[in-house]
Amino acid sequence: MASPQVENGYTKIANEILEALARIRIPGEAVQVLLIIIRLTYGFQKKKDSISLSQFYLKTGIAKSSIIRAIRTLEKLNLIYKKVNGTVTEYSINKDFETWKPFTKKSTFTFSSTNVYKKVKKRLLKSNPQKKKETITKENSAPEILNLSSLLADKMLANNPKHRSLNGEKESTIQKWADAIEKLHRIDKQTVEDIKTVIEWSQKDPFWKVNILSGEKLREKWDVLYLQAKEAKKNLRDSHSDPIDKLKKKMGIA
Repeated sequence: MASPQVENGYTKIANEILEALARIRIPGEAVQVLLIIIRLTYGFQKKKDSISLSQFYLKTGIAKSSIIRAIRTLEKLNLIYKKVNGTVTEYSINKDFETWKPFTKKSTFTFSSTNVYKKVKKRLLKSNPQKKKETITKENSAPEILNLSSLLADKMLANNPKHRSLNGEKESTIQKWADAIEKLHRIDKQTVEDIKTVIEWSQKDPFWKVNILSGEKLREKWDVLYLQAKEAKKNLRDSHSDPIDKLKKKMGIA
């Protein structure tokens, strides 16, 4: 059962902004994207932050094409500012809620976007059903993948609180590792539960905890890690079995 506590972190935001947001209608996916911008700016006591489409995807599970549309909607509503610097895109919240613009095309937007989506979806399923299956799996697993990346980071920090990649840049590092772990899950067909088990085991093992220091390295060494973790689990189970049962098994007595 989830039990969030402010002691584990919170986002400081003015009540006036929250009340203003409650008064304005924002499309569903745009709300999700807006919340991520708030989390990565105000949540880290920053006025702006560079956020990639991959970060939005991993935190929301929304397809990148839909994220782009949501960002455009937020810009049209004047809720956010977007600034492109080369390959980096920065986002910030427009605090002047008196300049926000209401989203008025509710009926037209809902009808047209829904119909277009259904037609495109039907065409894609007909031409390439396997592609659709992979996309659904990838999107549904996004929050779990991010949790796995965070788990690896937390275990590494427990082993080494001064880890260079996780001090000051933890959020961006977790996002980067999530890309490799997502490939391990989606492309290499490894289950979320197996990945979690191997992460926990590797960060306890004296040898591997000083060698598995990123999501990329976890994927690179996966086959060896998985087999050794499986063997360690078996040995642990055997060590806790009844000595009489082990003797019977060794003597071939049922």
